[in-house]
Amino acid sequence: QVLDVEFLLADGRVVERDYIPILVDGRNEGHVWIYRDITERREMEARRERLLEAERDVRYAIEEQNERLRRLDQMKSEFIANVSHELRTPLTSLMGFAELLTDDETGGLSAEQVEYLDVIRRSGERMLRLVTDLLLLSRLETGGIELEVVDVSVPDLVRESTGELMNAARAKGVILSSSSDDGPTVRADR
Repeated sequence: QVLDVEFLLADGRVVERDYIPILVDGRNEGHVWIYRDITERREMEARRERLLEAERDVRYAIEEQNERLRRLDQMKSEFIANVSHELRTPLTSLMGFAELLTDDETGGLSAEQVEYLDVIRRSGERMLRLVTDLLLLSRLETGGIELEVVDVSVPDLVRESTGELMNAARAKGVILSSSSDDGPTVRADR
């Protein structure tokens, strides 16, 4: 018995042939040939293979894209960390020298000069907080930091934040104030 022999016909159809010998008392008394048109089945199989190949190509492209995105995200995090670190050092120096110049022992500055140095120091502190926030964000993204969760008084936090921003607001012609009664304490990273 010979099964599944295929022929491609001139009109494009695919035919499968099975050959079955007929044996009577061990003697070959004839044979049966069975032909089936399997064109549609082969087309479906070919379509399936094309779809599987397309799916593999898409999966590969997605994996490549995800890897590129992971590398870009890592590069972004490293860039933020490096820039933040590089900004932190000169800012700390600027603030330190501004503090030294306003010291009474160095003296010799007018009230206006002291006020200018105070603006420089406050602006430096603000920039340093921004840089620190960038470093924190970078560490949070990479999982390199743990939050320090403590009890935080919400009214105290509002008063402190308002106090820190008051001079910057005043410089822009904005009056910033806050008032609050005693309020809740929450568990948070300050």
